[in-house]
Amino acid sequence: MISFEDLKRDKALQAQIDWDLTPQQAFQAYQIKSIDSIRYRSLPDAYYFCLYVYQGQTQLALVKRTLKDTEEICIIPAPADLIAATLENQGGAKAPTGQYAMGPALTEWIRRELGLSA
Repeated sequence: MISFEDLKRDKALQAQIDWDLTPQQAFQAYQIKSIDSIRYRSLPDAYYFCLYVYQGQTQLALVKRTLKDTEEICIIPAPADLIAATLENQGGAKAPTGQYAMGPALTEWIRRELGLSA
């Protein structure tokens, strides 16, 4: 796992982030329903942000999703008020257990922190 400071310096990794991909979309796209179905998939690795909620703790993570697994690349120390507002605005959208999409305010904050245009 890399630090948030490392992520800020890694422009090549930043360029791979899919800012529109949600945990739900990643789960649906990369879900393998049978052993044989993997040979029909040629999906590239996906990098996206999501909020993990587990045992009352919430963290913002950059995730790498492949056909075989999901890996946390970086945990981002985002402001608690932005995280709380994002969770409140989920609107009942179904997501993989404990995983939530980022909202516009949180996305804008991360892009600013990384030095990217909004």
